[in-house]
Amino acid sequence: MDSSKGLAFLQDGVIYYSPNCSRHVFVPPRMESVPYQFRRENALLNRFQHPRWWTPPYGYLAFVPLIPKFDGAAFGCLRDIVAHICLNLDGKFVLRPEKAAEWMELQDLLILVSSLMKNKPSYLLGPSLAPIAPSYLGFSLPFSTPRAARLRVTIARDWFVVWMGQLSFLFAHFEREGNTEIPQWFSFLESQGIAQSWLCGMRSSMVCDFSTYCPRVGVFLDFLENQKYQPSVDWYTSLNVPVWYPWTDKHQKAVKDKPHLAYLQPPPELLQAAATFLIRTPTAILPSALLPAYPRPQSPHSFLDNEQPYQETHDCSASSNMTGADFQATRHAYIATKPWLQFFQARDDRNKKKLASETPVQRQTRLNREKKPPIKKVDVFLWDWSDEDPQQLIRTRVSRREGEDILSSYSNSQLVYDPYSNVWDACEYFGTDDDSDDESVVGDAIPVPTALTPAPTPSDPVIDDMGASEQAEHEAFCRDRVRQLDTTPASERFNKLSLSYSSDTDSKLDLTQDTFDMLGYLVFHYGFVPPLPLQSSSPVNSRAWQESIKNVGLDAAKNPPLADLAESVVNFLQGLRLPAGPSAELWDLHRDNHRKVDVRSNQLISKQNDSLFFLHPSALHDPKGPWIIALTTAADALFVYRILVQKDFSVVSLGEVLVNEGIRFHTLQPLPHLSVKSNISTVRSLIPIRVKDYEFTLYDYHAYIQERARILSSPRGRAALLEGGLIGRIAKEHLGHHSAALGPSSVVTNRRQGFSFTDTAGITYWDDRLTDDEIQLICGMYHCYTGTFFIFSFMFFTDTITGSGSQMADVSWWPTPVHWNNHNANGFNWGHWTEWDEVWYQQRVKAVLSAEKTGVPFTQSVWRNKLKGATAWRQVTKCVQEQSALSF
Repeated sequence: MDSSKGLAFLQDGVIYYSPNCSRHVFVPPRMESVPYQFRRENALLNRFQHPRWWTPPYGYLAFVPLIPKFDGAAFGCLRDIVAHICLNLDGKFVLRPEKAAEWMELQDLLILVSSLMKNKPSYLLGPSLAPIAPSYLGFSLPFSTPRAARLRVTIARDWFVVWMGQLSFLFAHFEREGNTEIPQWFSFLESQGIAQSWLCGMRSSMVCDFSTYCPRVGVFLDFLENQKYQPSVDWYTSLNVPVWYPWTDKHQKAVKDKPHLAYLQPPPELLQAAATFLIRTPTAILPSALLPAYPRPQSPHSFLDNEQPYQETHDCSASSNMTGADFQATRHAYIATKPWLQFFQARDDRNKKKLASETPVQRQTRLNREKKPPIKKVDVFLWDWSDEDPQQLIRTRVSRREGEDILSSYSNSQLVYDPYSNVWDACEYFGTDDDSDDESVVGDAIPVPTALTPAPTPSDPVIDDMGASEQAEHEAFCRDRVRQLDTTPASERFNKLSLSYSSDTDSKLDLTQDTFDMLGYLVFHYGFVPPLPLQSSSPVNSRAWQESIKNVGLDAAKNPPLADLAESVVNFLQGLRLPAGPSAELWDLHRDNHRKVDVRSNQLISKQNDSLFFLHPSALHDPKGPWIIALTTAADALFVYRILVQKDFSVVSLGEVLVNEGIRFHTLQPLPHLSVKSNISTVRSLIPIRVKDYEFTLYDYHAYIQERARILSSPRGRAALLEGGLIGRIAKEHLGHHSAALGPSSVVTNRRQGFSFTDTAGITYWDDRLTDDEIQLICGMYHCYTGTFFIFSFMFFTDTITGSGSQMADVSWWPTPVHWNNHNANGFNWGHWTEWDEVWYQQRVKAVLSAEKTGVPFTQSVWRNKLKGATAWRQVTKCVQEQSALSF
């Protein structure tokens, strides 16, 4: 057992020790008889985020998360509240009925899953009391003010977190025997008719995250008390659930008499620190309980440390050991710095440049928007707490419908409109809420909808039964819901929850440009040099023109032949199919061209290796800044060189250009060495799985969108934009283009978690990076298993589950980087995002959303065949890449 994270402390003359948590907690009182804990007036999440003494009915409360995350396919419907508060027909403020219906179905699903797992005979979990149903807390009730509605809905929403803790406790008991890729609870629940898309969302959620990145409440227990069903200390530590126990002379003697318990001995230095309030001098004789009995052996569960999900990781998040008050204080301090100012300052600088070059038509359009900002069919970005780093705000794009709700719910001071780019930014911390009512909801008695409980009769006695009658009512409600769900066909259950995935999640982002500078495209990306002097040329063959411009990713229907340049362009593009490239007259990569590129002499770009090209800060308009831009291919480096020769850019504005073009790049910041840094390999990402002969539907695609949003809404999500190409295009569905242009996130600057490069001078540069599994998740990867059988056992029970064979095939909604980045096989990757790429992307989205035969995930071999494109496309890309490399 690793005690490096442990802490010993003294309270009421007794030393308490935790081998796996340094959080400062208060020891709760022990009670002979524990009254019912889930009465309505007591059902507040923060009252259950402090450790309690273990008891059979409430033992699972140790697993309640301290920092909830409402994301992914399982719990994404709980994430945002403000946007879904609306007026009903009576003029009252309520949670939107459609959203309330989703929450009701999620509640039913949690009740059913918990019941199925508790009643499974193979697992002896012991008796436990389910939490009160969230609907009992009134999330569908009307209120007279929006603030009161938000507070009540928030209380009910947060109560789902207690249910998450119960599920974590239940899942932790399903030991991972047999097939290690498929959890036993997954196979069992799938066999009971629970949708695999939701189960995968559960698997990737915090419910199944037993790493130190998911801090939990923890528990007090006395390992000398042999209470039935009480788990061992090492079971909790193997799951990274904090555990505290008393350390007295009696415990010291037990460890001495039973060597197999010696690993429970606290380290002497921690005992010494805890005893400083008792011992006046360091030389004083320690009480016997402070002395180690034997050398401390490893925990008998230490073999679990290298197995998922019970893996031990080094937590670099400062929030893991914070109390609730400290956590909120840290958030308040972060908000006080107004972290959004850097973004808005950069946007103001960009808008000033737009103003200087604004046409009369553009100016009038902007003035019209300023006079009456649109609230429909407009992009809205919400600044909200990141799920990965809950002390950092992240700017993400919301759906059109959700955007309309946000614009109608947030106050004017919480909204910022940009008429230049026609987008809104919303954040509750930008300003104050216009609604300042003081209607009380916390602690008030909550009226229960009549549909939830029978009306009392006059003969019902009024007694103080320590919550027994309310407990009976809640248990009866859960039993009734399970009975009704059991009699409902699986295909008719949870349809509203499934539909929530599809609520406006189709692609509204179309990057097709109405006006396009074709000449600039050929000059900057490919090095085309118009011949001098320009001469009128004879009309070119229409087919030759169409084929030629398609070879560089352009749509022939939108790009008619250029006057006086059509013949030269065709000759240039046909020349790009040759290994040596076009003629010297037309190409700036030719040494005899009058505008040949010369990157070696001016040293604006320096080659570090074949995949890293540094841009010197002096090449930019404003060279000040903590980070620099680095390109990953010679062709991309030459693109930057060409545009810098003709235009001035700051590091931010150039970063935005690269994102817009879909070019892969890095924003590298030199950072000093940290003695303890977080390895990105510790980031938890699970590829979704499917068992049996699974048939994908549109619900799976919408669940995939929720899962990729979970990754992209993290601080490291900007790394997807930096990837460019297909990954960057998918990321733009969720992130603004400017997210990548403001330098590395706090994950890098604070934890050194990401991409790094050390130059010959010994300087180490850092930037954000996604793991390979995260990239696969963004592409919509699934591990699909065959429909064979396996058998697992627990004590003298055995069970058989179908659909979990060892044979596996990988399918995905989008091609993965192994195929997309293969220029020798992928004709669609021109090294940047093109018009033809956008056409292909929109066609793919349409096929999926229309449920066409081809709108399903493909195997990797199918994707390889679909990406071949024309031979000429690959010839052009190969020529440009190889000849560009010769310039360095």
